[in-house]
Amino acid sequence: MSTFEEVKDIISGHSGVEKEAITIDSHLQEDLNLDPLSITDIIVRIEEKFKIEIPKDNIVNLTSISDIVEFIEDKLEES
Repeated sequence: MSTFEEVKDIISGHSGVEKEAITIDSHLQEDLNLDPLSITDIIVRIEEKFKIEIPKDNIVNLTSISDIVEFIEDKLEES
Protein backbone atom coordinates (compact mmCIF):
# COMPACT_ATOMS: atom_id res chain seq x y z
CA MET A 1 0.00 0.00 0.00
CA SER A 2 1.35 3.42 -0.93
CA THR A 3 1.93 6.19 1.58
CA PHE A 4 -0.92 8.12 -0.04
CA GLU A 5 -3.33 5.20 0.37
CA GLU A 6 -2.34 4.74 4.02
CA VAL A 7 -2.81 8.45 4.74
CA LYS A 8 -6.17 8.32 2.96
CA ASP A 9 -7.23 5.38 5.16
CA ILE A 10 -6.24 7.25 8.33
CA ILE A 11 -8.09 10.42 7.31
CA SER A 12 -11.18 8.58 6.13
CA GLY A 13 -11.28 6.37 9.20
CA HIS A 14 -10.92 9.30 11.58
CA SER A 15 -13.01 11.95 9.87
CA GLY A 16 -15.68 10.00 8.04
CA VAL A 17 -14.69 11.61 4.73
CA GLU A 18 -15.22 9.11 1.92
CA LYS A 19 -11.94 7.72 0.55
CA GLU A 20 -13.06 8.58 -2.98
CA ALA A 21 -13.33 12.25 -1.97
CA ILE A 22 -9.69 12.38 -0.85
CA THR A 23 -7.18 13.16 -3.58
CA ILE A 24 -3.47 13.88 -3.41
CA ASP A 25 -4.31 17.57 -3.94
CA SER A 26 -7.02 17.76 -1.26
CA HIS A 27 -6.61 20.59 1.22
CA LEU A 28 -7.35 19.47 4.77
CA GLN A 29 -9.52 22.41 5.80
CA GLU A 30 -10.81 23.82 2.52
CA ASP A 31 -11.61 20.57 0.68
CA LEU A 32 -12.13 18.05 3.48
CA ASN A 33 -13.59 20.48 6.06
CA LEU A 34 -11.33 19.22 8.84
CA ASP A 35 -11.05 21.41 11.92
CA PRO A 36 -7.74 21.99 13.74
CA LEU A 37 -8.56 19.41 16.43
CA SER A 38 -9.31 16.73 13.83
CA ILE A 39 -6.10 17.57 11.99
CA THR A 40 -4.13 17.22 15.24
CA ASP A 41 -5.71 13.81 15.89
CA ILE A 42 -4.89 12.71 12.35
CA ILE A 43 -1.26 13.86 12.77
CA VAL A 44 -0.99 11.77 15.95
CA ARG A 45 -2.36 8.72 14.11
CA ILE A 46 0.08 9.29 11.25
CA GLU A 47 2.99 9.51 13.71
CA GLU A 48 1.91 6.23 15.31
CA LYS A 49 1.33 4.44 11.99
CA PHE A 50 4.63 5.47 10.39
CA LYS A 51 6.64 5.60 13.62
CA ILE A 52 7.81 9.14 12.94
CA GLU A 53 7.67 12.41 14.82
CA ILE A 54 6.22 15.49 13.19
CA PRO A 55 7.57 18.59 14.97
CA LYS A 56 4.87 21.09 15.94
CA ASP A 57 6.58 23.74 13.79
CA ASN A 58 6.04 21.54 10.73
CA ILE A 59 2.36 20.83 11.34
CA VAL A 60 1.28 24.31 10.19
CA ASN A 61 2.94 23.61 6.82
CA LEU A 62 1.03 20.37 6.31
CA THR A 63 -2.09 21.81 4.72
CA SER A 64 -2.74 19.27 1.97
CA ILE A 65 -2.54 15.53 1.47
CA SER A 66 0.48 15.96 -0.81
CA ASP A 67 2.27 17.95 1.93
CA ILE A 68 1.68 15.12 4.41
CA VAL A 69 2.72 12.35 2.01
CA GLU A 70 5.88 14.21 0.99
CA PHE A 71 6.80 14.86 4.65
CA ILE A 72 6.29 11.19 5.59
CA GLU A 73 8.32 9.91 2.65
CA ASP A 74 11.15 12.35 3.43
CA LYS A 75 11.18 11.26 7.09
CA LEU A 76 11.19 7.57 6.15
CA GLU A 77 14.13 8.12 3.79
CA GLU A 78 16.08 9.78 6.62
CA SER A 79 15.76 6.75 8.88
